[in-house]
Amino acid sequence: PDGRYVAWVVRDGEKQSLWVRQVATGSDAQILVPEEVNLYGVTFSPDGNYLYFVRSEKATFNFSNLYQMPSLGGAPTQIAKDVDTAASFSPDGKQITYVRGTPDKGLWDLMIAASDGSGERTLASFHSFIGGPFVASPAWSPDGKSIAFAFVEFGSGAHPVLKIVSVAD
Repeated sequence: PDGRYVAWVVRDGEKQSLWVRQVATGSDAQILVPEEVNLYGVTFSPDGNYLYFVRSEKATFNFSNLYQMPSLGGAPTQIAKDVDTAASFSPDGKQITYVRGTPDKGLWDLMIAASDGSGERTLASFHSFIGGPFVASPAWSPDGKSIAFAFVEFGSGAHPVLKIVSVAD
């Protein structure tokens, strides 16, 4: 968030690893060793101390979980199960939002939780195509009162939709 570090995923064959670069020095550090996993949705916490990322195992590639780890390395901690988008933070950094798809119901659930994953609840649910290309990661408004969520809605044909959801109600 302060521009001092950049994080990215390196793919090498079927393995992926997570790296961080200190921008000022150009120093790179591998913070997750290569494994046969899929990593995406890499996001720094607002204070820059933690990285959040979504990870799926090779055996369960269509089922992903949200993890948190120190930005410069350390043990990752799973903080939410069945997460389909990157996390977005409330302006104060105390809460996160993400999306969970429920294919058998044709739903996308907009979830909200504390930044450590506790207190998870469904904020809103929407009917949509189920699949990664049809939904974007949610974004918290700067005033913290609403969350924007874009997806492809169906019914009378497929069309893109932007929903704004009140956090309070």
